[in-house]
Amino acid sequence: MKPICLLTIVLFGAFTLFSQSNLTESQIQEYTNLSANLAGTYQIQMIDTRALPTIPLSVFPEIQNLRDETKVNYLTLNDQCRIMIPPYSVIQDPEFIAVERVKHINSSDL
Repeated sequence: MKPICLLTIVLFGAFTLFSQSNLTESQIQEYTNLSANLAGTYQIQMIDTRALPTIPLSVFPEIQNLRDETKVNYLTLNDQCRIMIPPYSVIQDPEFIAVERVKHINSSDL
């Protein structure tokens, strides 16, 4: 692996860990449980990149709070990553099929 790629990965991981170190142990447990409960009811959309996402645990309460009764909402994390949040009317439908967790899309398709 090229040294610059390795350095980028290490720095990204360090920043991700630092941002979550502000959470208490009980918050980490709460957000981890919330993440499991929300599985299949949101989609991480990677825009114009094939990268895999890393999202902080603190995003899960925001996903829950932004869910609307009838309207799809989006939570933008950065220029290349947003989270699609289907409405309650969709996810509570008996025929609802869980959405795939990560989807790579082109900005021209937005």
